[in-house]
Amino acid sequence: FVEFSSRPVPARFNTAFGYNLNVHPAERGGRLVRRLLQAALGHASAAGCAYLVGDGRCPSYNGSHDPPADDVAPNPEFRQAIDEFMRTGVFPEERKLLLDPTLRLFSRLMHCRFIAIIPDFLPADTASGGFQVMYLRDMR
Repeated sequence: FVEFSSRPVPARFNTAFGYNLNVHPAERGGRLVRRLLQAALGHASAAGCAYLVGDGRCPSYNGSHDPPADDVAPNPEFRQAIDEFMRTGVFPEERKLLLDPTLRLFSRLMHCRFIAIIPDFLPADTASGGFQVMYLRDMR
């Protein structure tokens, strides 16, 4: 993660990076989150960014019981999709990725698509099995 997120910003760029978008469950679906996200996207667009790339956790891989911030049951079908990808290299269907509530939130709020699954990205994130799922939003 440090290597990935600490690269210097080039003089010319067209991509913004979104990290650590975590929304408390009580605020999900609310206006504040949408307004903050719209403001961030507007700022990135005004800076000349055509794309937004980021990563999201997937706590339903193992499940997480850290209420109220994160109480997600393990989802065997989601885990199977990730494990199958690791075995075969065939990227999971979007519907299977959307079984995870965090990725579903990203999809709904960001209007993004998922482009990569990175193992051992955050090994200490046991709920996500260390995996992060990269997303891309075309803002053009």
